[in-house]
Amino acid sequence: MQGRIGVVVVWVVVLIAVMAWASAGVSGLGAGHAVSRGAEKSALVVERKLGLVLPSASAASSPLARLLLNAAATRVSVDELSSPNAQPEGEFGTSVVISGTTVVVGASRETVSGLGDAGHVYIFNAKTGALISTLTSPNAQEYGEFGYSVAISGTTVVVGAYGETVSGQSGAGHVYIFNAKTGALISTLTSPNAQAGGAFGDSVAISGTTVVVGAYGESAFGLSAGGHVYLL
Repeated sequence: MQGRIGVVVVWVVVLIAVMAWASAGVSGLGAGHAVSRGAEKSALVVERKLGLVLPSASAASSPLARLLLNAAATRVSVDELSSPNAQPEGEFGTSVVISGTTVVVGASRETVSGLGDAGHVYIFNAKTGALISTLTSPNAQEYGEFGYSVAISGTTVVVGAYGETVSGQSGAGHVYIFNAKTGALISTLTSPNAQAGGAFGDSVAISGTTVVVGAYGESAFGLSAGGHVYLL
């Protein structure tokens, strides 16, 4: 949150400077030049994104003002992704991760084949916003929450489904490993100490070929919900 505030403050300072230079009509900075449509669009984008009122297009006509407006507009303009299966309370964005140009988004409470909270995971191209693939659990279950946690390393995507039942143990949890490019399932992981309510897959991470999985609900050393973490 502090980082976001800092970025906004920096750009507000820049925009205030732009307004000051533009309204003052600083000499030697190209007064009288026509303003391009690009500069006008930049001003509009900045106004809409930050909720500020900028000088009129004619007032912001200096090369320096145009440069700063264009830079600001580029900085604050962002793409938006939405679920291809948008649903009430689907919670698209429950988990997110990015690697290079690949974005992985969990929607752990979306309904799958009539199963509430079974969950989806979506893989997008970060540059274009295009959907690459849609992942669902090989063991889709009501309240399984596939996609509650996600991780990526290279072309390997890891997905946690901490609410799924394993060998009759409700909420023991699964973790699945997929190919990010094809969406193909590579492997299915279960806890070495699978327990009802163990929540294996509540958190996941990956670096290279090492997968790390949290199971916060598992009993450890006789302590209820003492928790385990596994390096697999």
